[in-house]
Amino acid sequence: MKASLCVLFFAATSTLACFGQTPTNSALPITRVSTAATPGTWSSPGRNEFSMWGGFSPNSPTFIGASEQRTLSTMGLRYARLLTTTRLANLKYTFDVIPVALIRQPVSHGAWEDRQHRETRYGAGLSPIGLQLNFRSRSRIQPFAEGNGGFLYFTRPTPYTTTSNFNFTFSLGAGFQTFTSSHRAVTFGYKYHHLSNAYLAPVNPGMDSNVFYVGYSLFR
Repeated sequence: MKASLCVLFFAATSTLACFGQTPTNSALPITRVSTAATPGTWSSPGRNEFSMWGGFSPNSPTFIGASEQRTLSTMGLRYARLLTTTRLANLKYTFDVIPVALIRQPVSHGAWEDRQHRETRYGAGLSPIGLQLNFRSRSRIQPFAEGNGGFLYFTRPTPYTTTSNFNFTFSLGAGFQTFTSSHRAVTFGYKYHHLSNAYLAPVNPGMDSNVFYVGYSLFR
């Protein structure tokens, strides 16, 4: 009798122990982590771009203009609007407000200039006609080419005292735009810049500049 009771007790405790264990293959919830690459958010930062930029030209070559030994410092505010986009490139319209344009040059005395001493001519203007073409439009780093036209007005006749306060401008350039986040980018560029009074004055020597510039943009 005692042996039978022992056998029954052992069988009951073994059964309870088996039911109390958690199966090793139980259906627990599993979160799957995707390893697929997420496309860069800079591929569609927004159609409107607001920028601030500053540039400097250390010299004045004579490709078109004849004015020598001059430097140009500029600061500008830009609005750009995306016109069209493809997988390869984006085309933008650009409008620049230039509140500061400083030309450092030899002291001008009309028909001649004193190259032993220097003076500064102060100006401001607009470049309302511009286009910028960004290549690799889905990449974080986007090379671009640009061109724009406008005018600068100086407080004194520039680049010589026998010329005009008002000068037309145009520039052609290239560079690259690097996105630091989905809606922010830094721009590094170069542009050939030319100013000329288009014979609004009897004398029109013109002035060329090699402008290197950097800018910061916000997109919306």
